Amino acid sequence: MGSTSRIESALAWYDSNKDKYEALRKRVGNILEEVLGAKGINYHSVTSRLKPRESYQKKASQAKYSDPITQIMDVAGARVITYTESDAKSVERIVRDGFDINPSYSIDKAKELGVNKVGYRSIHCVGTLGRDRLSLPENKVFENACFEIQIRTILQHSWAEFEHDRNYKFKGVLPRDLGRRLKILAGTLELVDREFDSIAKEIDNYSKTVEKEAEIGNLSIPLNSTSLAAFLNRRFKSLVKLGMQSPEMGGTAAIGELRRMGIKTLQDLENVIPDHFAENEAKYMPRQFPSSFLGLLRDIMIIHDPVKYFTKAWKRRWTGINSGFVSLCKEYNVDIEKYIKEYDLEVL
Repeated sequence: MGSTSRIESALAWYDSNKDKYEALRKRVGNILEEVLGAKGINYHSVTSRLKPRESYQKKASQAKYSDPITQIMDVAGARVITYTESDAKSVERIVRDGFDINPSYSIDKAKELGVNKVGYRSIHCVGTLGRDRLSLPENKVFENACFEIQIRTILQHSWAEFEHDRNYKFKGVLPRDLGRRLKILAGTLELVDREFDSIAKEIDNYSKTVEKEAEIGNLSIPLNSTSLAAFLNRRFKSLVKLGMQSPEMGGTAAIGELRRMGIKTLQDLENVIPDHFAENEAKYMPRQFPSSFLGLLRDIMIIHDPVKYFTKAWKRRWTGINSGFVSLCKEYNVDIEKYIKEYDLEVL
């Protein structure tokens, strides 16, 4: 088949199949979001796309594709961007377990670079939905339809965007000095990526240490975002299971308010938590509107010492009180109505 007829045939195939591959890329993106969420993987974004007709034509025109219809496997594509390399590897394992991935067409681009080069790094997995998913009636249309999933960190993605040929300033052959500086930048990004990954692992290990120390009663650990999150997740795991407390801390606000209350260690915090607090929080606070741990900490601080909280910690960062909290305060004989009136708070 001549070059022109080969490309024309490929484009005719593209035009007749683009709707199917548009549906496939959406399906793959949705599956990735569902599975990564269920596995608790921390990721920056999941996106998907149908390869534009112009891009498909350009790729099909390359001499290495003698049969573009069967050889071009990224008409439907998805991309997962993670924060660290460890998360990227975790996503890769999930992708390989969850889809039918063809190892012959899947590769870790970082391994291609070897030990003496820097540049484009990304994990490319090519495959199909797999036998189990394809057995479902709604997926029959995707039989033998391939897609590509790219997995990379934010920094790897940044470099890929720089290096991509659509970025006219960086394509082609650069002057020697500029080319060298660009490669140094790539190496620097790789080092930063690895350092982020290392720090993330150390934070995870620190969290585990805090949890172990808390289990044996050692709460002399200073308050910081990591130690506080680990402590609260363990101390109030019953509320987390009920869905009443999301594990987010609420930024640095929690640490600032606690310190202004004179609470500087986990032991200090434990000392001010009211008796049977988790049970009463579950009893009075509405389950349909789960608050962050910042809200829970504010409940604790107000019940412990409302005068000190409103004069030293509050700083008018919020002005509304949940009606359930009014009932919770009554449980602990705190006259919250007095402070609602004094500070012009709104009961929600």
